Formats: sequence, C-alpha cells, structure tokens
Amino acid sequence: MELESIFDFYSVFDEFEFDVKLNLYDNILNVFIFKAFDILTCLNLDDNTLKALCVLSKNDRKRYSINKSIPHFQALGLINKLLERNILILEKSQEKPIIKSKRQKVKKELRSYSIQDKVVFKNQGLRFFFYFIYPKLNLIIAKKYDELLWFIRENLENYQSFTFELLCKEFLARKLKVEQVFSFWNYYCEIDLYYYKNGFCVLGEVKFKERKICKNVLNILKNKAKQLQMQPNLYVLFSKRGFSKELVLSKEHNLLLYTLDDFEFLIKD
Repeated sequence: MELESIFDFYSVFDEFEFDVKLNLYDNILNVFIFKAFDILTCLNLDDNTLKALCVLSKNDRKRYSINKSIPHFQALGLINKLLERNILILEKSQEKPIIKSKRQKVKKELRSYSIQDKVVFKNQGLRFFFYFIYPKLNLIIAKKYDELLWFIRENLENYQSFTFELLCKEFLARKLKVEQVFSFWNYYCEIDLYYYKNGFCVLGEVKFKERKICKNVLNILKNKAKQLQMQPNLYVLFSKRGFSKELVLSKEHNLLLYTLDDFEFLIKD
C-alpha cells in the first residue's frame, strides 16, 4: 500500500484485524459495522462509561470534560476505571501553576480555572468505533449501512486529524531523539506540538487538510509563543498536502517542514 493508504488503515484499524484484500470501507463494514454489538459485548462497559468514551472521542479530551453529561462523582470513577483498563492513557498538562501573590489579583476569568490533564485512546481503532459507530447504532439496527458509510466518508478527515497529530508527536520525538513530545494548552490557547528541556524549546502545529498550508499558520504559532512568553529554538509544521511557495521560500533557519510523505517509519514499523 502507498503511505496515505497505510495511514488510512492505521487511523481506523489500529489493533483491529482487517482483510488486506479489501478496501477501507469494505473492511469498516466487516470489522466495525457487522460486529458492533460483539465489540460492545467484549468491552462489557455500562451505559455511562460508553457515553463517556463517545464524548472523549470527539471533544477537547480534558479529564473533566465529561462532567457536563455525567454526574461529577461518577465521571471521576469512570475515567479512573478506563485508565486502569488501559483503554485510555493520561496526557499530563505541561502548564505551570499560577504563582499567586497577595498583592496581585488573579484575572477574573482565571479565578475558577483549574489545570486539567487530558486523556487519549490507547487504541485508535477503538476511538474510531466510539467516534462513528457507537453514536449510530440505530442505523446498524435498521440495516442502513450505506447511510452510515456515507457519514463516515464525509467526516473521516476530521476524525483523522487527531491521529495525524499523534503520529507527528512520535515522528518529532524520533527526529529530536527524545522520549516524548507533548501538546501544550492553557486557558488562552493550545499548541499541537511542544517540547521543553534544559532551555531547549520546540513548538509546532499540525494541519490535516486537503490543501497546502500558508505562512499565516506559522505567524499564528509565533504569536502564541509571544503570548506564552516562550522563545522556541525550533518551529515545526506538519501538513498532509504540503506548503505554500511563500512558506517554503522563506527558508527560516529555525523552521522545519514535514508532510505525510516523510513518514517512512509507518512502512518500516
């Protein structure tokens, strides 16, 4: 398979078996749609836990984000249970706590703000299941398979963007020869790729779009760095479809540009 097809199959079937002779959507039909209730039986989770996984497959993934749809005391236990079962893994926040001073008032919007870790599906195939299949069980019961497959086709790029971000973290960690690359988020902004150690700082953005990205993406990233009072040694941009001429010709000494074509390790692994 070509690199893009390998990525497609990884983003959908990570840790699920599929038939290499069939195309992506025939495999989705066989692996997830026809076996949806078998998967639910194997998971053996209660309704609230299933609802939580559905929410976390799509939202900002903050640990307490499910509190809006599930009572707080239940939500805390659910997340802990899913972490213990290794269905979810924890992504620790890189934000530093605010140092409070008696003489300096905390900004109004930050008074009720608390730093939150995020959670990630250990298995991208399972995230696919809760992103697309579980919310549409009614279509499976009604045997409206074509309607469900159309829905998946229309929304697959949005789903895959986060999988691409995870792979970009792995890619960048290998390039930098470090153990892990993180994301950064606080009350004001989010940055897809973040690494800091011993004064060496890297910031990056990931765009999974069917078009080349322009210099404006880099400018926005630089503005975020200023807002956060960071001085990166390197800026890194990842794009599915490449970069504009202006961005490529700018030849900034501390800028690295990568596309999906650079991910040879997907083939080797």
